[in-house]
Amino acid sequence: MLLKLACSDLKKDWKVSLCVAVSILAVVCPLMLLYSLRVGILQGIEEKLVNDPQNLEIRMVGNGSLGDDFFTWLSRDSRVAFSAPLTRSLSAVADIRGKKRILTGAEMLPTGKGDPLLRDLSIPEQPGEAVITERAASYLGAAAGDTVELVITRTVNDRREAERIPVKVTGIVPESLSDLKAVFLTPDFITAAERYRDGEPLFIPGRNVVSVSTGTATEKGIKAESAGAGDAKGAVLSSGTASALGLDQGSRFLVIAGRVKDGTLEKCPFEIVLDFASPDTNAKIVLPESVMRSMDSYSRGGACQFSGNLKDIPGASPVRHPFARARIYARTLDDVGDLATDISEKWDIETRTRADDISRARFVRSALDYVFWLVALVSAAGMTCFLFGTFTADIERKTQTIAMLRLMGLTRKRVSLFLMAEGFILSTAAYAAACAVYFAGSMTFNAHFGAGLGDNVVSTLGVWHIILGYAAVLSISLMASLWGAWQASIIEPGEALRSVRY
Repeated sequence: MLLKLACSDLKKDWKVSLCVAVSILAVVCPLMLLYSLRVGILQGIEEKLVNDPQNLEIRMVGNGSLGDDFFTWLSRDSRVAFSAPLTRSLSAVADIRGKKRILTGAEMLPTGKGDPLLRDLSIPEQPGEAVITERAASYLGAAAGDTVELVITRTVNDRREAERIPVKVTGIVPESLSDLKAVFLTPDFITAAERYRDGEPLFIPGRNVVSVSTGTATEKGIKAESAGAGDAKGAVLSSGTASALGLDQGSRFLVIAGRVKDGTLEKCPFEIVLDFASPDTNAKIVLPESVMRSMDSYSRGGACQFSGNLKDIPGASPVRHPFARARIYARTLDDVGDLATDISEKWDIETRTRADDISRARFVRSALDYVFWLVALVSAAGMTCFLFGTFTADIERKTQTIAMLRLMGLTRKRVSLFLMAEGFILSTAAYAAACAVYFAGSMTFNAHFGAGLGDNVVSTLGVWHIILGYAAVLSISLMASLWGAWQASIIEPGEALRSVRY
């Protein structure tokens, strides 16, 4: 009933009602468009910053000496989203042979679960798997599912040696996430590559390479082959290797299998007898099939099921050298600066970040917030003053209306509700019109500026923004209505009726 009375009263003096509605529209609509630009532009900037993992990366400068305590600290810090140990810069490179050409000096990067550069790609779990960047894939002419060959080289006694490892490409990192020519591999593979360059055999699963030792002399990097099914109990060495080690038929010696597990070099020696020396000139050793199966199981993380004399073999016990660097990514943009500072201060490590880009984005956000809220406060104050002034200036009409309602039996409380109903109708109608104008203006902004700025959306508001805006407009309108109702209610109905003109 009160809504019907309010609508009827507004129709009687439609000019005043239209003036109030237009004033609300004139204030609210520009504010909605201004705030939508603020939200759209900042949202685009922040999405670009967050979606580019390089902004979350904390890069270490130079090579250091990072032990288990450093990586334990990283794993326990909630600000760290991903970390992986890195080897020396010169060790973390390899050549990649593809269908078209050879990519020299590609960077080898360790990866694992949660790597922000790989995201939805399949994480390499085996030494025979790799993910390469789009730039590397384009240069090599490789695609996901193809097999490329990693070539790892070293120089020993002025002699150049190389190991070639075929790997399957399980995914391609888009250039928007990494502009490097790089290959992502398991951390153990990269650690094994560094060990290889330091003089060890390339101990990775699937490559049967061992060292042979007599306690006084050792030959490294000997390729092991299976004797196949049969009754073979001992080993067959090439004659050159047997001679270099001083071994005769029936001599007992140690064969050392190896693996890299969680960045640690582990060796498992076993004792075996020399059946005979083969005239084959290739440096290789032929072992019983059962021994080869045990070696393969050990290389993939199984137990060391052999027995040997560990004390006679330098480095046979697990050895973990400190890592030179680490790949570190913060969880949020706000964590980058603090985490980099802690790493520098606590561990004396020089770091580099994109803190300047993040600071500029924050400055833009604070500047836009300042401009918007300043304009919003001034506009809201102006609209409030206008509404209060309008209801005060129209006090004569309101007084007569209230007097008639009081004489009809309405209490002051219900009269206040009547006036609030008028304010509710006016503000709702004006806000609905403002929303319509906003949507039209927002689509115009997005169509005109979206393509030019590289974003599809530069003007947008969320549902909660619209709801909160409506609540603010409604609150101001209702307060102005109550102000007018209070002024009119203090006049007695009889006095108000004397001023009515017939």
